[in-house]
Amino acid sequence: MMQDNQSAREAGQMDRRYYTPREVSDLLRVSPTTVMKLIHEGRLFAVRVSERIYRVPIGAVSRLQHGDARTYAPTEEVVDRDSSIGEPLAEDEHTAVGA
Repeated sequence: MMQDNQSAREAGQMDRRYYTPREVSDLLRVSPTTVMKLIHEGRLFAVRVSERIYRVPIGAVSRLQHGDARTYAPTEEVVDRDSSIGEPLAEDEHTAVGA
């Protein structure tokens, strides 16, 4: 039974596209505060889902790990929908990325 649960978890990890800041901190072996600092400095790209919730694309973590020195300026791009995160936002609930 335990092996079935582990297989299901591993399968779920394979089709993931985003990490939480806590998961990024575990991967990079730094504090969650450091991850949030990297996001706010524009050194780690993240999608702002709500006022206090961020999701970090797996590719952004990979670029950071491999020394990609790009910085990401805050933009006014609007996140409408991402099926891996949740339902579409109502028109008045759009959140600007990096705002």
